[in-house]
Amino acid sequence: MLRNPCRWLSVVFAGLAVATPASAQAVDPSRGHELAERLCAVCHNVASTPAGPVAADIPSFFTIANREGQSRDRLIGAIILPPHPAMPRVSFTTSEMRDVVAYIQSLKVGETGPR
Repeated sequence: MLRNPCRWLSVVFAGLAVATPASAQAVDPSRGHELAERLCAVCHNVASTPAGPVAADIPSFFTIANREGQSRDRLIGAIILPPHPAMPRVSFTTSEMRDVVAYIQSLKVGETGPR
């Protein structure tokens, strides 16, 4: 039995909203970086290099992108659902969410460095 079905349903609906054909327009990681600078940089280091955290207990976007098993769905869930610790309530449109997630994913280190 689910402990919190409303939370589970919001994850499902958020995933569907991001994956629907109506939202199939191209994502824009540079727009995601701009949004992150404006909305996330107060707490997170949003730099595209392996920089340290803004605060000791808040990971940088580079660190988040390079966590083992990190995926688009995990990033979306972490942004829109608690228990994201002490995150201010930020409302992203579906397009903005895709762009921020695309930016974070662009920081993942590949064989030739950040992509």
